[in-house]
Amino acid sequence: ATSADVYGLDLQLGARLDDWTDVILGAQWLQARYKGFANATCTDYDPDAAIPYAPVACDVTGNRLPFAPELKLNLGASREIDLGRGGALLLSGNLAYNSGYYSEPDNVVRQDAFATVDAWAEWRPAARGPTIRLWGLNLTDAHYADSLVTFPTTGVLQRPAAPRRFGLTIGQAF
Repeated sequence: ATSADVYGLDLQLGARLDDWTDVILGAQWLQARYKGFANATCTDYDPDAAIPYAPVACDVTGNRLPFAPELKLNLGASREIDLGRGGALLLSGNLAYNSGYYSEPDNVVRQDAFATVDAWAEWRPAARGPTIRLWGLNLTDAHYADSLVTFPTTGVLQRPAAPRRFGLTIGQAF
């Protein structure tokens, strides 16, 4: 590209509400567009093309830059609960939102907006010993691509992100 305009705002706020509760808020707004890119390589999606998905020259001036979502938000919180001689229980969660993005300069292949929620509970013993964490990731079971790319003669290939999943982790500090 001969030029692009990229500007935005990134805001991160953290607050300790009391001795046991923390909250984090994050926001990112991004404007990222090609100011001049008259000779970009794009994909020919014409169903009657001699070579399916062949690379062709195109002008993408004004298009969004690849993998540059306009808006991302996150909200996280954690709370520690004292269990006395039983140790402590840490409860945490995070909500993340992504407004979506294009994967290539031609702005044809797009990942739509998605949101994920992760949560976990961790027991920490009062005496030295193993911690136990029960966790859940992508609790919204959001379906989004971890990777998007167009290959000549093949089409759009995508690797889906991991679905909703749960687990148990046992850890020991040394």
